[in-house]
Amino acid sequence: MGMGIFAIAVNTFYKTKDVAVFSAMPSKNVIRKQEDFTLNKNQSLNTDGHFVKFFSDNKQFSLKLNDESLELLKNHFGENDFLNLKDGSTALSGKAGAFVEGWYKDILYKRDFLLADRDHNGRIENDEFLSLKNSVKDRAENQNLIDSYKAVVLREAKSTEGYVSSQVENKALSVEDLLNESIKSDRNFDGQITRLEYAAKGKTDIEGYENWAVQSLNELLSEKNKQEKITLVVDPYNIFWSNPINNTLNQMRSYYEDIGLEKFSQPQSSSQSQSNNMVIYTSDKKNIDEKEELLNELGFD
Repeated sequence: MGMGIFAIAVNTFYKTKDVAVFSAMPSKNVIRKQEDFTLNKNQSLNTDGHFVKFFSDNKQFSLKLNDESLELLKNHFGENDFLNLKDGSTALSGKAGAFVEGWYKDILYKRDFLLADRDHNGRIENDEFLSLKNSVKDRAENQNLIDSYKAVVLREAKSTEGYVSSQVENKALSVEDLLNESIKSDRNFDGQITRLEYAAKGKTDIEGYENWAVQSLNELLSEKNKQEKITLVVDPYNIFWSNPINNTLNQMRSYYEDIGLEKFSQPQSSSQSQSNNMVIYTSDKKNIDEKEELLNELGFD
């Protein structure tokens, strides 16, 4: 395998982390009662997830949320926003109902689910994905130095755009799938999904930074490169970075590949990594005060 590939994602690579890539549509906070909802006697409860009912533009809708999404909603909104109906479903009222409606309308109209679902079967399949605006596009100035230094610097984000056409996937996608994903991704319930929240998929910032870097790195690397040993340093808090010259990159490579660093967490692999030979070191906020000590250890003035 040779010396392998060394890559680092520096803090300026994440400049667009707070850019909103998806936004819920406006919705009204309406207090509703149990009698406002129509029951469904034929509704099957022997399925994964839980049926919820809510209103959108004065019309009732019933969708199935997974247990995680419903739990997130209940932990954030007041208990009066959740009404237990006799058919076993949960009706949404008040702020919870408005929150779900806002993301539901975003998926249907701004992400073009209705237009993309050309056969009207409630699922996005095959080339229908090309009409669904559910992806994100980054424009960044990265340095692919593999030919000269066997290194890649994920260096500086220039812009990030949401509502980009999706790529074809092997698995069908439903409104429920996208709604569950949106609820999970909007971690602070502000009606916006930022670039970092999009990458994190409901998990921690650290995992978001890792997923983002791994995805970008995989887009840069050739299939041959992906077979090599890859050391990726994810440094969103700028704990360690110097001018990306040959000497600096070689010193960094030597430190991470030969010594390792207790100050950095090392997950086994990233969820978006396409190879099993990638080792990831990720900086944490708690390391910021130790930056000078770290630079001294590495031999930088």
